[in-house]
Amino acid sequence: MNLVDCKWNYYLGDALEFVTISERCYHFWKMTPNLALQYQEGDFPKKQSLFASSQEHFTACDFAVPDSGQINVYMLLGLSSGSICVVDSRCNQFMYTVKVIDGPIRQIFTSPTRIIVEGTNDSKIHSWP
Repeated sequence: MNLVDCKWNYYLGDALEFVTISERCYHFWKMTPNLALQYQEGDFPKKQSLFASSQEHFTACDFAVPDSGQINVYMLLGLSSGSICVVDSRCNQFMYTVKVIDGPIRQIFTSPTRIIVEGTNDSKIHSWP
């Protein structure tokens, strides 16, 4: 199992939490007040597979910047198919998958106003408000 990406979740206040993704799974990690490290495996949908084929895998992740007053923090998981999976990181629940580019996703960046996706085999930067 190779580590593909990891990101701190800066949007949960004082909580020390981060996520790691490998090719076919992801884990949430949390540092407790007594410095113990806890983890929880990512929740996959039971009725459908996240992966369209056995070759498909996770490639990138980032946390979407929440609006002021928003409680949920959404994690974006990039796939080798060019799709993004959206997961509610507060309750570890899969929300949906959407195809955004033709080809593998290399990196995902978020800002308060944009989601930016860089493809592996693409010379363009894709951006959505």
